[in-house]
Amino acid sequence: MVIGASGTPPPPPALPRRALLARGARLSLSALAAPVVGSVSACARAAPPRRPLVVLAEGGPDREARIALWNGAAGAAQGAPLELHHVPYGAGSEDTRAAIAAGSLRADLIWADLHDLPPLDRAGQLRPLAALVRGGRFNLKRFMPAAIGPGYGADARLVALPDEVDARQLYYNLDHFEAAGVDPRSVGFDFERPAVTWEALRLVDLDLLAAPGPADRTPFVPGHEGGPLELWGWQNGAAWLDPEGRRTEFTRPEAVATLSWLVAHTRELGSGERAAGTDFPPVARYGDARDEPLSHPFLRTAVSVCFESTRLVSTVAGWHPDFPLGYVEPPRRWLGRPLVSLSRAWGYALHRDAPDGAWEALQFLVSPAAILAGAAAAAARAPLATAPDPSLPPPLRPLPAPGMPLWYPPYAGQLTVDREVAERFGTGSKLLDEARNHGLEQLRHARYRPPSPAPHAVWPQLTEALRQALRGAPPAEALAAAGKEAQNRLDAAWKSAASR
Repeated sequence: MVIGASGTPPPPPALPRRALLARGARLSLSALAAPVVGSVSACARAAPPRRPLVVLAEGGPDREARIALWNGAAGAAQGAPLELHHVPYGAGSEDTRAAIAAGSLRADLIWADLHDLPPLDRAGQLRPLAALVRGGRFNLKRFMPAAIGPGYGADARLVALPDEVDARQLYYNLDHFEAAGVDPRSVGFDFERPAVTWEALRLVDLDLLAAPGPADRTPFVPGHEGGPLELWGWQNGAAWLDPEGRRTEFTRPEAVATLSWLVAHTRELGSGERAAGTDFPPVARYGDARDEPLSHPFLRTAVSVCFESTRLVSTVAGWHPDFPLGYVEPPRRWLGRPLVSLSRAWGYALHRDAPDGAWEALQFLVSPAAILAGAAAAAARAPLATAPDPSLPPPLRPLPAPGMPLWYPPYAGQLTVDREVAERFGTGSKLLDEARNHGLEQLRHARYRPPSPAPHAVWPQLTEALRQALRGAPPAEALAAAGKEAQNRLDAAWKSAASR
């Protein structure tokens, strides 16, 4: 694999919609689940570290199974077993990042939201991977751009490999559409032939608003975290940050027009303060009860349409598998504009002091064999679908097949592996399985927040701009104030990094 001057591998060729949604597997499970030693032998050979390697990560059956698989074969052979040190959310908290930077928290491999890694990279705490990739001829093309892209730091160095990735879809309640007399296909909410624009979404929302239903039901909450302001702006041509991540661009005309549209639509829906998304739990990430389905307004049927993570399908499968779930790609500003979704990626980085042999362990943790082992371990703890109660009327929609796990593995960001995992870990419900597979296509169109040395100081300013605009501030003024504060924080972060 040859890395270009920018450090970024070329994207893989796009596949047609039907190829991504096809249920037939193109690889055999035996090929993906090759013996562990065989998988490790394909990795770059390096001098074994001869000591346990600490994996600083969020615990869970998936990660524990991957580590156990390594320790049972390759780790013993290499003299480098892995030890999982559980840290909630990996390196995502400010305290954890500070402890790593101070050296008070030992780590060889660091698992984190890749959004959180640039500050550690700028502080000199991460080991660049380019030389290891070249030396071991590791093929970066196996990863989809939305997965590998966030692994590059603010200086365009590769510092992480992705472990899981999600995207955003537009979900809607089929029952609410039926009650409003709205045929999803006729208004473009058709995942096979989508034609959803901002205006189409607005008209559907107004039809839903006029439909009979509980007084506290709202069609849509534009400010929900699942569809943050930056996503809406990208759809309208806004950039928010310059390519180097040094200058904010919050006040470009495309950005102001985006916020103006959101505020106007929110007011005509009467959503008020709820548009800031405060009534929602965090977007789905685990695909189980940890995603708080009981407090999610969309899943409680208090909201008819919402942006959400592709992991929401797994949450629905385990919580309410007969939920009237509709799904379609995110809207475009106008038909003919490129489709834009939003992705988040999680993965592994090497600490700057990690021995060379830790690179082999990192490669294994994102290998097909490890992914399958982790998925199987997590699925084994998932609830199982049961046969329908014969005393009850038949459901309007097919339920998952009895005995199938009501859970989906996250996408690994490797197309061939993700398609095989989807085939193996489907629920047997046509509705849910197709919704999950449809999410995989959104990764082809997904953007990610550009790397920033202060992501937790910069991006929340866009949320604050939306909140201020909904409270009555002119959109241009709200964005100008947010941009000024974000720029101050960005300048401070770059200055701090340069002084080290």
